[in-house]
Amino acid sequence: DWEPLVKEIETIDRVEDGTLIVFVQWKDGKTTEHPAKVVYKKCPQAMLKFYEERLRFR
Repeated sequence: DWEPLVKEIETIDRVEDGTLIVFVQWKDGKTTEHPAKVVYKKCPQAMLKFYEERLRFR
């Protein structure tokens, strides 16, 4: 469980092969990159917050 260590999800990028890469900012100030499949399992609440903050309603 990474949830207590994560400050925020900075962004998500799609690489050439179609894989989603998540940029995780940690509470210690470091930023690392991980496949989305891993991040969904390790810190689902941080991912949910990332998506909720970017929702746009018509």
